[in-house]
Amino acid sequence: MQPRRSRAQKLRPLPFSPRSNRARTCRRAELQAATTSIPIVTFSGDPIGLGLTKSLAHPGGNITGVSVSAGPEIWGKRVELLHEASPAMAKLAFLGPHNIWNAVIAAIRSACESRRLPLMTALYDLPVGEPGYRKAIADAVREGADSMIISDAPDTFENRVLLTALVSEARLPAIYGEREFAEAGGLMVYEGDFIELCQRTAQDIDAILRGVNPGDVPFFQPTRFDLTINLKTAEALGLTIPPLLLARADEVIE
Repeated sequence: MQPRRSRAQKLRPLPFSPRSNRARTCRRAELQAATTSIPIVTFSGDPIGLGLTKSLAHPGGNITGVSVSAGPEIWGKRVELLHEASPAMAKLAFLGPHNIWNAVIAAIRSACESRRLPLMTALYDLPVGEPGYRKAIADAVREGADSMIISDAPDTFENRVLLTALVSEARLPAIYGEREFAEAGGLMVYEGDFIELCQRTAQDIDAILRGVNPGDVPFFQPTRFDLTINLKTAEALGLTIPPLLLARADEVIE
């Protein structure tokens, strides 16, 4: 039996093969092991955190693309929106892998401090499965967490149905980073405008096909954002979403 090829290895037979990797599991080393010459346009989380580049403005090499991550500031906005939806929340927990926390701690802590909202972590090691998620959430609840902000690490997206079910089971108002979480039953999502990101991906591909070096094409981060609210989940949690917040939502799931 032949060994299973990675996503990156599958790029090699093609002279140009842009791929959208919504799960964000390919890293620079894996991509470069497949090719250092074929242009690669990625659709990723934090490009620096994932090791795709050392510079957003000057990627170098053969890899560029767009990022669903808008930088640390978006985490402060997520705290603000969740607090607006659940003003009685008294202790917020951040759920995510250990290796993500350092990248977001400053923005989340600043947003919590400005609201005098205690913050704790519910961290786990990778790889992780249902037992690891259950333990992290149960530990947070036991330590007094009554709300949660979910990491946008690759593992959370891949396990979004499980995670939203576990968070709902714990009766925790929570905010997530991708629309698919709201579709799976998550309360709220605040993310970069997906259409804008897709349009920029197409523009990058067009530029490279016209001869632009991918290493000279800056990684793009979203400038427009979407808020999605799941009213069915809010009702199940006993929350009444303020009318002004509902009016600002780009999508309401009923």
